[in-house]
Amino acid sequence: MNSNKEFPKRIIVALGGNAIHPAGIKGTSEEQVAIAEETADVLLPLLELENELIITHGNGLGVGKVLMRQALAHKQVAPMSLDICDISLVESLSSSGTIVIAGRGGGVPVVRNCQGLRSGVEAVIDKDLTTA
Repeated sequence: MNSNKEFPKRIIVALGGNAIHPAGIKGTSEEQVAIAEETADVLLPLLELENELIITHGNGLGVGKVLMRQALAHKQVAPMSLDICDISLVESLSSSGTIVIAGRGGGVPVVRNCQGLRSGVEAVIDKDLTTA
């Protein structure tokens, strides 16, 4: 990457669904690992800038296949909640040098009531709005 250019301290990369599950693949685990490796190779120059790197992603076509694999693995691995609701956590992790992968399309939309408790609502989470 051209080191003569100035880059912002925080770089946010939003990967669309087609980047995660391009046309013409079946969506096997092996294909998705290969796509993840290619994506990592492309992102590596950004990481080498020693800036804060935050990655968001869409669900696109791959989410159905991921859900099927999760259903098959459900008996082997207990389900875990990875719901990140507070931007302060993302900011803290990114400022400490951690590459943060947070936010995506889909997910569980929540709101806080007047007591500060979260509850689910009917809504759609858009990757681009989450990234913004």
